[in-house]
Amino acid sequence: MRANRHRRAYLKVAASIVFFLMAGAAMYFFFGRQRSPQPLPFSVGQFQADLLIGNEVVSLDEKKPFSPAWMEQRKGDQVAIKTKKGQEFKMELPDGTTVWLNADSKLEIGPGYNVQERTVFLEGEAYFKVAKIKQSPLSCM
Repeated sequence: MRANRHRRAYLKVAASIVFFLMAGAAMYFFFGRQRSPQPLPFSVGQFQADLLIGNEVVSLDEKKPFSPAWMEQRKGDQVAIKTKKGQEFKMELPDGTTVWLNADSKLEIGPGYNVQERTVFLEGEAYFKVAKIKQSPLSCM
């Protein structure tokens, strides 16, 4: 009888060990494997923008930044800087104003900027650190 009891006890212990091993293996295969993240349709945090001068498009980045010389070359043309989703851009306007353009935004600079007035048109989000020039007020629409 004692041998029969010991055998039952060993079987119970063996069954519980097998149960926990199977449960662990199941958890590993069903929950342990992480899915690889799906790539976003855009890159996050890129320091890039497109410069639109008339019909011309120039890609800007850290190696090729925005320069007030772009506006001097094409006087009389509408100049715009546009960022796509996931892109941001920092630039300095001809009067010394610093602009941080957020993702999916567009900043248009009129042909007479910094001559009579400092007017820009903004679609989206931007942060302006305006250079103080008493004789030229800044307006944003």
